[in-house]
Formats: sequence, structure tokens, C-alpha cells
Amino acid sequence: MKNLRVLLPYFRRHWMRVVAGLVTIAAMAAVGLAGPVVIGWAVDRLREEPSRDVLLTYAGAVLGIALVGGLFSFTQRLVLVTLSRNIEFELRGRYLGHLLRLPQGYYHDTYTGDLMARASNDMEAVRMLCGPAIMYAANTVFAGTGALLLMAETNLRLTLVALCTLPLVAVSTRVFGQYIHRHFKRVQDQFSDLSTKVQENFTGARVVRAYAQEDAETEVFRGLNQEYLERNEKLIRWQVVFQPLLQMLIGLGFVAVLGYGGILAYLGTITVGEMIEFQLLLGRLAWPMIALGWVVNLFQRASASMGRIQEVLDAEVTIRDRPPLVDAGDLEQIRGSVAMKDLDFRYQDDAEPVLQGIDFEAPAGSTVAVVGRTGAGKSTLLSLLPRIFEPPEASVFLDGYDIRHLPLATLRRNIAMVPQETFLFSATVAENIAFGRPELR
Repeated sequence: MKNLRVLLPYFRRHWMRVVAGLVTIAAMAAVGLAGPVVIGWAVDRLREEPSRDVLLTYAGAVLGIALVGGLFSFTQRLVLVTLSRNIEFELRGRYLGHLLRLPQGYYHDTYTGDLMARASNDMEAVRMLCGPAIMYAANTVFAGTGALLLMAETNLRLTLVALCTLPLVAVSTRVFGQYIHRHFKRVQDQFSDLSTKVQENFTGARVVRAYAQEDAETEVFRGLNQEYLERNEKLIRWQVVFQPLLQMLIGLGFVAVLGYGGILAYLGTITVGEMIEFQLLLGRLAWPMIALGWVVNLFQRASASMGRIQEVLDAEVTIRDRPPLVDAGDLEQIRGSVAMKDLDFRYQDDAEPVLQGIDFEAPAGSTVAVVGRTGAGKSTLLSLLPRIFEPPEASVFLDGYDIRHLPLATLRRNIAMVPQETFLFSATVAENIAFGRPELR
């Protein structure tokens, strides 16, 4: 669960909403537990004094409890589901913002489909933790604790009998939780491969059709899709066994209570009303125990997904402002003189240099053409100027300043680029033309 610790700052920013949600859950649990107590009282009272007034009084009380409980249930969902959406909004924004700042080399080693899968499926799994999982986990704690206290007050020995299967529930939850976590991570990894294949085929649709590879690509996709199905089936097997197993263990507790409680009621140790109250409280305890299985499932899924998201967030932004920065007052008017001195460049420190011994100067206002055969490094050379790739220290200069010490936003704002491959955003022609100068739209 260490992957989930990174979510704590998000919860701290919304602490008032978290507190409000927990308060409403506690209130709803208290109101819900009042129902069995009132019904137990009603049974004993009606056995002693059966009358219309008594029946209507207790019926009205039960109805009032149901209405108030429904109000608290609505409020808790409104507060906590909204909380989960707000955290998702912030996390998704941070994820995209970080991706946009990562160096170009990161995208050479990472599939676009994988990044999209983390932004969709994995983000949704984390959202489910931040809202529904917390809601049901808190309800399990409050309702379960309250039910146990009321049951113990009614009859301590009967309560111990009801809890005889609790150790088995705890062991089952731990074992199944580990397997669910493992299989869900494998499912998410496969979904990334599936998304990557879809993205590649959409982007390269013309190439696929040009080489008549529709059937071949469909077959490759079918294989990936089949693997995704099989991994999901393995995950589902663990999930579908887990929930019935919990229900069976809890059901055994009901059987034990019914048998022992029936004997106590027959002997007069407890009243019929107390026996009914105890059974209803056990039912209130059973739901949190059943929900616990779903909560564990959500926590395991979220832990796996948050780990995958954090892998991206932990990637280092290597191209950034590097102090000492040139004073902004010295950059009020950039003339455009470009120089490269003894430039050697390699994509990775241990790789062969792709540019070596580059040394030239292009005065401001001049026109310079860089020519060479395909793969000679022309695009790489020009990509160094706006620091799409990071040049070595003191090798590329703009107006005499080492570009590594110019504010990155200022440097790129003063460079106009026409890439080899035209890309259009999903916007108007005017918005695409003015993309780098939004104030001109």
C-alpha cells in the first residue's frame, strides 16, 4: 500500500470535505444502528402491551430513522464522490503537465498507448479509492464498531460466538487481496499494450492500407485482446471466489448465533426482542464485512494503478531552467545571433555521438541552410536550439548567451519552428496558426 501514500497531500488539501464526509458516515451508522434497537424494544413492548398506539409509535420511529438515514446517505455520497472527482482532476492535471515537461527522449522509450492507458484506466482505479472505497471503509469501521458494542451489551457470550469466524475472514482477506493486486497489475499492463496497438493502427492507418496489412494487424490485435481477456478471467476467478467465501463465513456466524441464541431465549436468559435485536445488529455487522471484500479489492487495484502512474510522475524533467539564469532585463530584445562551438552531442551519455565537432556562427538577420543526407543529424542539430534535446554546456549560444542559462519559456517563445511532419490540433485554423502566440487569436 506504499504506492497510496503519495495521495495524502491531495487529501490534506481537501481536509474539510474529508472531515464532513466522515462525520456524515458516522451519523448514518449511528442512525442505522438505532433501527435494530428500536425494533427490539417494539417486539418486547408489543408482547407485554399489544396495542395500536404502541405499534404506530414504534412504526413512526422506524420510518423516521429510515428517512434520516437516507438523508445522511445522500450527503455522504455527494461529499465523498465529489471529493474523488476533485482529486482525480488534480492528479490528471499533474500527470499531463509532467508529461509535457519530460524530454523528447522519454517518448522514444515509452509507448503512447501505455501513457493513455495510465491516464484513463489507472486514473479511474485511483478515483474509486478516493471516493467509494473510503466511503465503504469508513462505514465498515463505524457501523461495525457500533454493532459490536451494542451486541456485547446485549449478551457478551453470544457476541463471541458470532465472531468465531472473524479470524478466517481476516486470513481470507489478506490472501485474496495479494492475488487480486498481482492479477490486476497484469491486467493493466496488458491493457497498456492493447491501447498502444490501437493507437499505432489509428495513427498509421494509411500505411496499413497501403501495404494491405489490415488482416495481419487485425490478427495481432486479436492475440493481444485474447491475452487481455485471459488475464481478466484469472482476476475474475479470484474475485468471484472471494465474495461468496466471505458471505459463507459470515453465514456460519449467523447459524451459530441462531443456535446458541435460540437456547438462551428458550432458557429466558435473553428476551425475544433482544434476540431479534441481536440478529438485526449482526446483519448490520455482516454488510460491512461483505463490503470489506470489495474495499480490499478497490485498494489493491488502486495501489497497482497508482504505482503505474507514479512511475511517470517520477520520471526526471531533465530539460528545465538551470541557474544562474540570464537576467530578464538583458533579454528584452533578442536579435537572433546563433552560434555553436565545438558541439559534440549524443542522445545518451554512453552512446556514440550523432553530432561531432560542429562549429559555426549565424549572424542576426542572416539566412543559413543546413544540408546533408538523410540521417546526417540536421533535425537533431536544429532541435538543440530550442532545447528539445539538451545540448552540452557552453556549446550553443543565442546572442552570446549559453542557451542552457536562458529562461526556457523566453528561449522557446523567440523561436519559430516548422516541423517536418505537420501536426494539427483539434481546433480552428486560426487557433492552430496562432498556437505559439495565443494573444494574437
